[in-house]
Amino acid sequence: MKFVRRRGLVLIILIALCLFSGCISSPGENLYIKDNKTYGVTEGAFRHRWWNYYERGLSFADGQFFQEAVSDLKQAAKYRIKDQRRARTYGMHFVDYFPHRELGIVYYQMGNLKEAGRELELSLNNFPSAKARFYLDRVRKALIEHEAKAALPPRLTLSFKADEIWTREDPVVVSGVAEDEQYVAGLFIRGVPLFLEGSQKRIPFKKSLVLSQGRHAIEVAAKNLLGKV
Repeated sequence: MKFVRRRGLVLIILIALCLFSGCISSPGENLYIKDNKTYGVTEGAFRHRWWNYYERGLSFADGQFFQEAVSDLKQAAKYRIKDQRRARTYGMHFVDYFPHRELGIVYYQMGNLKEAGRELELSLNNFPSAKARFYLDRVRKALIEHEAKAALPPRLTLSFKADEIWTREDPVVVSGVAEDEQYVAGLFIRGVPLFLEGSQKRIPFKKSLVLSQGRHAIEVAAKNLLGKV
């Protein structure tokens, strides 16, 4: 009789445990709702492919569910490492795929600046994009402000050997180098900005100017990420 009771007790406990475990939902089944909009969703069925994690990670990021976004974007990058345009998912389906860039943006929004910079630089090494450059500049500026170092204007070195020159060249070529440990973020010749692909610590520049005969004052200026000119 005792043996039967013990078997019955074990059986009841096992059934109870099974029923209890069946009530626990997986993290992917949780609902993430903000302002009556659901986040952490994908268009089709979630099949644990890299593009599923990437799409869901972007959705989490849009809703500012940052920890969940980091988890999914990392998982996507684990399956497919490099950022790229038109990454093939299946068949003839393609998607612009930038897990490191988007992960860097999420880290920036979380205040994790060092990880943000690392991911954004990795994205730019894989496939340059204006969005990655924009946020990398923000990260660099925030890091400089956090260090609270004294900000000085960038150093400008022109190719001219004197402050005043006489020339018959047409056009006149103005060239040189701008340097700043706090990153050169803008270059201007006669008040007109030159095109830059993101901030850099050292930027060579060259600009041809068509000038009429006579005396001309040509102002060259540079600014860093903190706006010092």
